[in-house]
Amino acid sequence: MDKTSIDTADNESVSLMAVNNSGFSRRMPETDDLFQSEPQFLQAVLNNLYEGVIVAGPDGRFLLFNPPAARILGIGWQDIPLQSWSEVYGCYALDMLTPIPSEDLPLARALNGESVENEVIFIRNAYQQAGVWISLSANPVYAEDGHITAGVVTLRDVSASILAGRILPGQPGETGEPLADLQNKYRRLAMAVQQTADSVIITDQNGVIDYVNPGFEITTGYLRQEAIGQTPRILKSGQQDDAFYRAMWQQIASGEHFRGTLLNRKKDGTLYWTEQTITPLKDEAGHITHYVSVLKDITELKKKEQVDVELRIARRVQERFLPKPLVLPGFDIAGRTQQAGETGGDYFDYLIANGALWLAVGDVCDHGIGSALVMAETRAYLRSIIKRVRDPGKALTALNRELIIDGNEEHFVTMILVRIDLTTRLLSYASAGHVPGYLLDSAGETRLWMRNTGIPLGIFDHTAYQASDTLPLNKGDLLVLFSDGITEAVNEEQVPYSIERALDVIAGCRSSQAAETVDELCQAIIDYSHGGTLQDDTTALVCHVTA
Repeated sequence: MDKTSIDTADNESVSLMAVNNSGFSRRMPETDDLFQSEPQFLQAVLNNLYEGVIVAGPDGRFLLFNPPAARILGIGWQDIPLQSWSEVYGCYALDMLTPIPSEDLPLARALNGESVENEVIFIRNAYQQAGVWISLSANPVYAEDGHITAGVVTLRDVSASILAGRILPGQPGETGEPLADLQNKYRRLAMAVQQTADSVIITDQNGVIDYVNPGFEITTGYLRQEAIGQTPRILKSGQQDDAFYRAMWQQIASGEHFRGTLLNRKKDGTLYWTEQTITPLKDEAGHITHYVSVLKDITELKKKEQVDVELRIARRVQERFLPKPLVLPGFDIAGRTQQAGETGGDYFDYLIANGALWLAVGDVCDHGIGSALVMAETRAYLRSIIKRVRDPGKALTALNRELIIDGNEEHFVTMILVRIDLTTRLLSYASAGHVPGYLLDSAGETRLWMRNTGIPLGIFDHTAYQASDTLPLNKGDLLVLFSDGITEAVNEEQVPYSIERALDVIAGCRSSQAAETVDELCQAIIDYSHGGTLQDDTTALVCHVTA
């Protein structure tokens, strides 16, 4: 970006002049660090220019306002802050209706280090009631030390060209496109760029930022005045190496488009993923003048992709550890889990160890790969423990100790564990914070309500769990273990599916195979649920005593 520097040597300072609405000059404060020349000569030149000239200081106050500027705008010098420029002088967009914010005017942008060439706006105010079209060009004024000391804007009346129904020479639409159509196009384009949530950056051919849209400010945290004059390197995260950027610049400098996924850094240091495109802009001669970059924040999409990968892994883990069908004389056993999502935290198991049939239903809090791994860990520990103990309470006590040692504070586990001695047909159980299990007789009546006997596993060390008293089994008895997804299924009126409904379904299937009973229950819950959508994973384990 070109810098206009002002010599601040020992020449005599000049009192800058301003012009009021009647065209007469008034003296302004002396500014030693701006214009150095003969005062009368400078005044004569400025007063006789065809173009208007306005100079503003870093604070936004006008320092110079020549007569042509006052004539074109209809209003001359006013001692007003920058924020009032647009309102006082009546500055509107190409549609002649939308006010331009003062900070978006070319002179204000020049004070932020931006150069503007031939930007057309519409002026309407009390002194220009019919309105005029003006073309503005603005540049910052730099001191020797590089800081901006002022902004300069030149303006000229281009109403004749506009009202002739043609766009200005050298501008898009020169071929004769109707003014109204062109205005609508510009307005729609400007609105799209300003209102899009994606970040839009325009740089010059050297990569220096000329423009950013509000979406850039929201996404990155950098204000427009902080970004303009910088390069997109302010977003560099360090995750892409120099070779990546060299290849990218070679590609766009040759006139090709670039598209890629980058990990960028916001102003506060937060990393975020973007899908970025960079398009070279060329003039009529085919020379690249600017680059337009559009960055779409895809951080949430990336997170979802990662979660999806984890869920698929977790599901494979869970499916791998489902128990294989068990053929055991005198017993018909089946279990099933319906997951509310890609993966769940429910777990069921059955196996024979130490002359007994063991049945378990558990629920690992939360979902995802972490819960799946805790479930696999719980299954492995439990299968090892029941080979050494005969008491369900002692088995849960040992299992709790192992989970505490592993430090899974975020994933506690509820579980009901049942042991059936295959010789005596005596049943005992222990429950760690789990929903009750039920033993129904051959008539469908409840023989045993297996209540909770302790807190969930993995919370406190040294927790001891007690087993229930033993109960002999009879032919026709039906043992049912659930997870809490049974009671969390709701219908359209948000009424929960109750344990009583589940037991009625089970009792109605007393003459069916265990697998059929489980399928019947799961289907009943789906049918009851609003839209067939489960609120939580649902697990049922059925053991039918057949002899």
